[in-house]
Amino acid sequence: MTREMDFKVVIPARLGSTRLPRKVLLPLAGKPLLQWVWEAARASGAGEVIVATDAAEVLDACRAFGADARLTAASHQSGTDRADEVARGAGWDAATVVVNLQGDEPLMPPELVRSAAALLAGDAAADIATLCHPLHDPAEWLNPNVVKLVMDAAGYALYFSRAPIPWRRAAAAAPPTFPPLPHPTTRSAGGSPLSRGAGEGRRSAAKPPVPAEGRATRGAGGGVRAAELIPGPPDAALSGAAEGLRAAAEHAFPQGLAFRHIGLYAYRVGALRRFSALPPAPLEQCEMLEQLRALAHGLRIRVGVTGAPPPRGVDTQDDLAAVAALLSQSPASAPPPG
Repeated sequence: MTREMDFKVVIPARLGSTRLPRKVLLPLAGKPLLQWVWEAARASGAGEVIVATDAAEVLDACRAFGADARLTAASHQSGTDRADEVARGAGWDAATVVVNLQGDEPLMPPELVRSAAALLAGDAAADIATLCHPLHDPAEWLNPNVVKLVMDAAGYALYFSRAPIPWRRAAAAAPPTFPPLPHPTTRSAGGSPLSRGAGEGRRSAAKPPVPAEGRATRGAGGGVRAAELIPGPPDAALSGAAEGLRAAAEHAFPQGLAFRHIGLYAYRVGALRRFSALPPAPLEQCEMLEQLRALAHGLRIRVGVTGAPPPRGVDTQDDLAAVAALLSQSPASAPPPG
């Protein structure tokens, strides 16, 4: 008999969102937005799903629709820190696998949550696991709001960047292959809500802050909303340089090596504790990508490659309307309560 994989999901849900206030409680197709996220997490087959919030109002709403929720410190500046507080309070041991699922991802396919957990559970050498998908559009590759990554031959992250990496200097040979995602040992309880594109990492701690808890920014295109947090070139000289970069990209785009990061993370609890205690790294502060802190301090990040991006999350009122439209077109594909 196949042993069933056990993992946990923590959903950070801060009420005070800056770009779309109170978004986790906004109505979406007849339910609070957060309830859709919770249902997707439950459909992933997780042994426990816990919402981590900073507000009693969110706590009450969660209890009304049946979710286990914990009140966490208002001083946290990232969802990862909330996940760490929940893990400590729950007494999970250092080997426990916990997935950090952002509270504004109502269309997250349950199978991606489970795949991230399975990727980490199946690799004893990894501390963290995350996902990516191939890029095929040079415009996305050049977009600083789209976070790119490069991997080694075994599927471990070498670097994450807003810059267009890697840059092809000459005609490429046959595109390489990378290890596929593992098949989870048990099937997800629910189906996939559409198929979508996602966001990026976490804060850059109280030291220095980033625009929104739970991610540095999200990328534009491929189902993900435009973050508009990275400004455009400030003058004509830089604009000319950017045009030159775009022109060169036609020849430099590394087909088969260009990957976009999906901001879904699985941690071993021991690695989560270590990560949350680390100071920010210079590269992290430079790129505003917190996962670079993990690499800078020697934590190993295993990367799974998916065929396509997940659907969009919710950062703005326009995102909320777009997600509502998707749900109205395909209500049967929404994640079941489990």
